[in-house]
Amino acid sequence: MSSGKECTIFENAPNEWFYALESDFGDEDAFDWRSEASAYGPFPTYDAACDHLADNHQNPGGHTMLGYDDFARERDQVTDRLVAEAAENMKRFERPLNPYRRW
Repeated sequence: MSSGKECTIFENAPNEWFYALESDFGDEDAFDWRSEASAYGPFPTYDAACDHLADNHQNPGGHTMLGYDDFARERDQVTDRLVAEAAENMKRFERPLNPYRRW
């Protein structure tokens, strides 16, 4: 079952993909869903971004895809903020090193 949340997968720069996912706790009546969204990335390909989304979040039910040229025309302060925050959002998916494991 899909969440019905908004999602956009976009190419910020050549071979630098991100996705923005509407917040579960955002205001559904907000003028711009992206204002409370979280972004994740960068990923080297569109497929890698799709895989991360599928592996780590509930299915939004679909998404908008913007390649580099299309995204460049739609870029604004909101998308710049999302890209800037994406690396911090990715930290929650990192696996900590196990200090007790020997290899």
